[in-house]
Amino acid sequence: MRAEEGVSLVNDQTFLRVDGELARLIAAYDWTLTPLGPIDAWPQSLKSTISLILHSPVRYGANSAS
Repeated sequence: MRAEEGVSLVNDQTFLRVDGELARLIAAYDWTLTPLGPIDAWPQSLKSTISLILHSPVRYGANSAS
């Protein structure tokens, strides 16, 4: 949906509305201290990629299956 259709994309962090530790860590981190800047300024492509990863049923990291 385009912004000109009356939907504001500012402050849209719905991509982080996922149960899980990683989503909470991403939301809590102060991204303004990084080159990425504040979450609200991230490109939609980055938000979509993060959303795909957070919703992925594939386990990863230290607790993943060998």
